[in-house]
Amino acid sequence: MTNSIYEYVRKFEKDDAIMRSTWIVVRVDGRNFSNLTKNWEKPFDARGGRLMNKCASEVMRSIGEIVFAYGHSDEFSFVFPRETTIFQRRSSKIMSTIVSLFTSNFVHYWDEEFGEQNEKIEKEKEKQKEQEQEQEEEKENENEKEKVKIKQQSIKMPFIPSFDARVIVYPNVEILRDYFSWRQVDCHINCLYNTCFYALLNDGMTNNEATLLLKDTYSSDKNELLFTRFGLNYNNVDPIERKGSLIYKKKVKIQVKRKDTNEYGTRTKNLIFVEHRDLIQDTFWNEYPHILEVKKKNKKSVSKRRQK
Repeated sequence: MTNSIYEYVRKFEKDDAIMRSTWIVVRVDGRNFSNLTKNWEKPFDARGGRLMNKCASEVMRSIGEIVFAYGHSDEFSFVFPRETTIFQRRSSKIMSTIVSLFTSNFVHYWDEEFGEQNEKIEKEKEKQKEQEQEQEEEKENENEKEKVKIKQQSIKMPFIPSFDARVIVYPNVEILRDYFSWRQVDCHINCLYNTCFYALLNDGMTNNEATLLLKDTYSSDKNELLFTRFGLNYNNVDPIERKGSLIYKKKVKIQVKRKDTNEYGTRTKNLIFVEHRDLIQDTFWNEYPHILEVKKKNKKSVSKRRQK
């Protein structure tokens, strides 16, 4: 369409280039997920957690410039370094690429976690749970047995899922870390509430009764409820539920075989790792300082450009 008389229409496109030397975060959120996850295990379905992590990992593989991702529940946040020039830093291009990649991977890998091939594994897990429950409890509610049967079955995708996304820009590492601290605190709050809520439902309460009981309670109240009423220490809840998922890249040396000589050697490769741990304190960031490292510009190249 070069030199076409209609090319003028491009002038109406909005310039949405993101300010330079700022950290770019793209957060992806599930839409209408309460209906999509209606038949998932509650309060947390490990299959859903693995699916979300797989989607985020694939996004990081596809877009090499992403340095870190954090997610819990139906959301994931991806970080681009402040020096990135991907898509000329156009907000719409960055956001649409991330959310479309995430959604397509979610659909692609659904059957891998919720399909029939995973049904046998889930049945074995549920049998073990039933045996443990029979040892601890003399009587078992028939309604609960029906719920377990539903959990054992493969789950078809009820409708085509979709995600929305937003771009957030942060000027420095301190505020960027505060953003992730905020998201992890949100993960903890949701996990603690849901753990209490579904424990009460399994104990015979209705939705309204459980909601009313938990209304205006503090974290300490919920922890006490779990321990005194159900004998559950919240700190023993699976870390992926309490902490969410931290996904990052790390260079590691791997052994490779040369085709020409059949000899073995080593080379460095960027691999993707998933952890479920605290990111509010300094420990994680001190262990992997390269994640939020600000790359310095080459002074010689800068001076040459100035001379020109």
